[in-house]
Amino acid sequence: MIEQVVNLTFSLNTYILFSELYDHFWLVDCGDIKPVTEWINLHKKLLTGIFIKHTHFDHIYGLNQVVSLFPDCIVYTSEEGQKGLYSDIFNISHYNGESFIYKFDNIGILLNNDRIELFPNIFMNVIATPGHDWSCLTYPCNESLFTGDSFLPDYEAIS
Repeated sequence: MIEQVVNLTFSLNTYILFSELYDHFWLVDCGDIKPVTEWINLHKKLLTGIFIKHTHFDHIYGLNQVVSLFPDCIVYTSEEGQKGLYSDIFNISHYNGESFIYKFDNIGILLNNDRIELFPNIFMNVIATPGHDWSCLTYPCNESLFTGDSFLPDYEAIS
């Protein structure tokens, strides 16, 4: 199951991936911490990992707070994304007036065509989609596709 959290700060999405059958869950991106912690308190599940679509500030600003609650979880990103987590220039937080530097070392580097098993026979697949940012990853998972800013459905191209 997937629960969408619309982040108040940037109006972007964090996704909670879970199953009623298991005691763990996953996140895709990590913005506002409050709705995520409310969900955790309600469902009493443990965070296994966080998939980052790319490391611009609006997709990662809640990471330090969430990982401080679940220090054993893995933050999945590309090699370029790892650089972005530790640089306020690369993650553009420096330009937003609020410097963000990731404080932990629990990074899982993902490559194109990698697969991570979320639950038995449920996989998060990885497609490298650099363009909007050098760290962009797209994640097909069953009937869902998590694209970050690699695909903007309401964007009208300028010719």
